[in-house]
Amino acid sequence: GSPGAALGAGIGLIHQEIRLLSQLSIAENIFVGRLPMRHGKVDRDYMQAQAQKQLERLGLDVSASRKVEGLSVAAQQLVEIAKALTLNARLLILDEPTAALGGEETELLFQQVERLKAEGVSFIYISHRLEEIARIADRILVLRDGRQIALHATAQVPVRELVEQMVGRSLERIFPVLQAPQDKVMLQVKDLACREFALHGIDFSVRAGEVFGIAGVVGAGRTELIRVIAGAARDIQGHMQLDGETVQLHSPSQAIQAGVVLVPEDRKQQGVVVEHRIEDNLVYGNTDLLRSGNWVSPKSLHAFARNAISRLGVKGAPEQRI
Repeated sequence: GSPGAALGAGIGLIHQEIRLLSQLSIAENIFVGRLPMRHGKVDRDYMQAQAQKQLERLGLDVSASRKVEGLSVAAQQLVEIAKALTLNARLLILDEPTAALGGEETELLFQQVERLKAEGVSFIYISHRLEEIARIADRILVLRDGRQIALHATAQVPVRELVEQMVGRSLERIFPVLQAPQDKVMLQVKDLACREFALHGIDFSVRAGEVFGIAGVVGAGRTELIRVIAGAARDIQGHMQLDGETVQLHSPSQAIQAGVVLVPEDRKQQGVVVEHRIEDNLVYGNTDLLRSGNWVSPKSLHAFARNAISRLGVKGAPEQRI
């Protein structure tokens, strides 16, 4: 078997990791490997029209002639979905398709799935978001460490039961009892604005021990706001206090030193160096904790990585490449 054979059999796969060619247009990405031909030449008019049709079906307001480079992660994911929809597949495998999608984009995807289901198309939907599984699945297969744990004949299974089957432990053993947030304010943001990201008039505070959520559709400025707070933006106005002290974070390194750490949306491009080892990636940004003068000893690096892997439950060895 091969991916080509699977496509020929009517099986389409949408990967969790985006696999688009940034220097090609959206239409070219959608039809890459199967360019429509006419009189010995690529039929670009047909390709453009068909690609645009799929983009419109998914509610993506962008020209199919535009290069993929510069599109948001959410928009790129929708292009991947549009690519699969042009295959007229009988079985579509969706691997975490909504990982980078907002609420409206997710709803559009679900509507498309329901329409295709009515036409007889089958889906294998892979997701760790249990509310999505309950919403869209007819049956649920639970896997753990490569083994089948359960096959539920209906999606109406208590979330608690699914979680415990996924992790192999009761919830009481996984999560500690949460304490109520303290009255102490850890982060105070007032009149925050950034021309680079078109943000203005942002006011909020985060208390110690609190989980503070930021909501909005794709393009609303969620990621941009977090980048401003993490020092990854220019031309910032307003005031920000951290633990009662006024701070001006002009770079990610300043933010890290102040105790503000960003886990980015696009982990592959902005969060890790995939060619490097796990222990190297864990140390990046933490060298001050291990450095003796200008030197980080391999022994201390290895010990730091093993401790972090153990504490966070990372599956992998320190010397393993990401």
